[in-house]
Amino acid sequence: MADASGYGGIRGAATAILTAGYLLWTFQRIYLGPLNEKYKDFPDLSFREAFTLVPLGIIVLILGVYPNAILGLLNTSLVHLNQVVLSTSGAAVAMVR
Repeated sequence: MADASGYGGIRGAATAILTAGYLLWTFQRIYLGPLNEKYKDFPDLSFREAFTLVPLGIIVLILGVYPNAILGLLNTSLVHLNQVVLSTSGAAVAMVR
């Protein structure tokens, strides 16, 4: 619903700016603050963590460069779903929206 006073855009922009400011302040305190001494002996990345993250990273890179590897698998079901939606009456489609 539109703002009756006409200041909806100004309030929205102010809210976005305040939210960004609070997020940046929070991230700064979390990630750029002083190191807690009880965590200084923890390794950055263990072998077990790297063993699970490297294959996931490779999959993400491959699908980012060549998305047809997964989209080809989905094509048949998506074409069928599209045909089902298009073949229904206009009233049924309007109710879904």
